[in-house]
Amino acid sequence: MAKRRVKTNDLAAGMILADDVYSMTDQLLVPKNTIVSERIIAKFRFYSVPAVNIVEVTEGASIENEEDAHLSELVKKSEEYKDFRKDFTVVTKELDEIMGKVIVGGLKQDDLEDIVRNEMMLFAKREGKYGLMDMFHNMREMSDTVFTHSVNVSIVSIMLGRWLKLPKEELEILAVAGLLHDIGKTEIPDTILNKPYKLTDKEYETMKTHALKGYTLLSNAKMDERICEVALNHHERCDGSGYPSGLMGDKIPKLAKIVAIADVYDAMTAERVYRDSICPFEVIAEFENNGLYLFEAPYIMTFLTNIANTYNHSAVRLSDGREGEVIMINKFNLSRPVVKVGEEYIDLSKEKSCKIQTII
Repeated sequence: MAKRRVKTNDLAAGMILADDVYSMTDQLLVPKNTIVSERIIAKFRFYSVPAVNIVEVTEGASIENEEDAHLSELVKKSEEYKDFRKDFTVVTKELDEIMGKVIVGGLKQDDLEDIVRNEMMLFAKREGKYGLMDMFHNMREMSDTVFTHSVNVSIVSIMLGRWLKLPKEELEILAVAGLLHDIGKTEIPDTILNKPYKLTDKEYETMKTHALKGYTLLSNAKMDERICEVALNHHERCDGSGYPSGLMGDKIPKLAKIVAIADVYDAMTAERVYRDSICPFEVIAEFENNGLYLFEAPYIMTFLTNIANTYNHSAVRLSDGREGEVIMINKFNLSRPVVKVGEEYIDLSKEKSCKIQTII
């Protein structure tokens, strides 16, 4: 059996796993010979699996359905999206400069105020036909540099902070914390950061040091302690399974809990445009199945509820090929709303054999 290595970002539903896939902690995630689904891709992203081996096929390659790109193309052709992309690029370039100043010195308060002001404009100017989530998901063709990822995490963190009704001053601290949460990765060797295969135990331990390295860099730059704490603790989990300290529950700083959710969400959706993306309802399902005990319950439920509500009244395609409209979000099963198909109302929380395949 021929096989080849494929990055998680390049996986597609229908591929077949050639080998068992394990997490960084050697937990079996999916056995070999399993057909890859969108939910499995979401699971790999959730557990930060960089790449897997798939069975090599020479015939019968799947052809993408061009209709899936409908919403994506509408968004990309809009003036709103072009404006958003321009503003996003400005923030990314500013972050590059700020990270350099943190590392070598010379960071000024004005630098932080400028980037926060420009980032907040991403929210203030989104009052048109398409919402911020539409813009956000269509930025996925941009290269996934540490800068792009960090801006994404900051944007999602601010969204969650707003939904949690944080005060303005705390939102501004959260914005900077999201931007700089991964600055410690600038001190991790590229051979480890960009390795397409599973890290060795030694390499994984080196990777985990980015949290403490980031804290040290930011502390030396005299950053607000809350920003430093986010860099240190954004990989902590409420059940104590995270790192570097294995903190649990209330021992994890509030803003670190928020950035942790944003960080995982971005990892699950990175480098994907709508036609190849993990359906938002698949992302919600993965959090529901595997994330509720890892993250602060009120935070993760607020996040998932608002993400789901973003897609209420959206046109969707179901896994059986039918198309309809989401008409009601099920608050007890957010990933399985009620969908109207023609004159029929389908409660996906009861119709377990069917699910939302994509937003159209």
